[in-house]
Amino acid sequence: GMTFQCPLLKSVTIQYSEGDDGIDKLVDVLVANGISSDKISVTSYEDIKKRAFAEEARAEEERPKKKRAKKNPDWEDDDSDEQSNPDDPSGDEYDPDDF
Repeated sequence: GMTFQCPLLKSVTIQYSEGDDGIDKLVDVLVANGISSDKISVTSYEDIKKRAFAEEARAEEERPKKKRAKKNPDWEDDDSDEQSNPDDPSGDEYDPDDF
């Protein structure tokens, strides 16, 4: 067999279709030749498609929110994690009476 060395290699990305044989062997060969398993990423095309579909769906949900925010800068997203309460004394505003 042939051996190789890649001391400057930062990562290896392997993309495959479900049912492809030999992926485990390929990873074993890479590891046997000194490539850390931490540097090897294996992803199926099917998983890539699912991820892309989920990202597109998420982006589709965000579009109306962005349009509303653009048309009305004072509009606040109800889903926002940070809700401000002006009556809350623990707010971030500087109050000289606190000192």
